[in-house]
Amino acid sequence: MAFKYTSFLIIGFLLAVSCVLSTRAVTCPTDEDDLSYIEDPTDCSYFYECSNGEATRYQCPAGTYYDPDIVRYLAADGVDCGTRSTTASGSSTTSASSSTTSATF
Repeated sequence: MAFKYTSFLIIGFLLAVSCVLSTRAVTCPTDEDDLSYIEDPTDCSYFYECSNGEATRYQCPAGTYYDPDIVRYLAADGVDCGTRSTTASGSSTTSASSSTTSATF
């Protein structure tokens, strides 16, 4: 029984650490007064809006991916995601250090 409990604690800790590390991978420009947008480095379904050096993570609507070349989201088949993952879009999630919101341009 103690092994199961310890396993759950370790898995929970690793998930929390991975959430924190993934949100810190984006650095917003600090010298810009206007909004800027940055692709999520690991997932094509997300992007970041930068304002005053702070990043807010947004999720693209279902069936779309963020295209950093035109700073918009497009139909999934029209975006080259490279090595970024392509998870299903459409739901909101919250992690320990950042919130995720569905986006509409």
